[in-house]
Amino acid sequence: MNKKFTTPIDEQVKRIMDARNRFAVLVAFNDLVEQLVQTDKLIKMMPDGEEKELMLKSQQESWELIMSESMCDRIMLEE
Repeated sequence: MNKKFTTPIDEQVKRIMDARNRFAVLVAFNDLVEQLVQTDKLIKMMPDGEEKELMLKSQQESWELIMSESMCDRIMLEE
């Protein structure tokens, strides 16, 4: 039974580090969404054809991944 002793300062530092990590994930998520929105705009301007269809399919897969439950669960705030 080697229970680690933590002080109130240790606990506060852990909470700060956890909050910082959650913020970093949120920032990365927002950056990815912004990039996907920009790519949507570029694809929309492309001439119709096979390349555009491939890009649309790839973009749809990217949106599904970024909006998946597992990804969204990581950015949801817990209290």
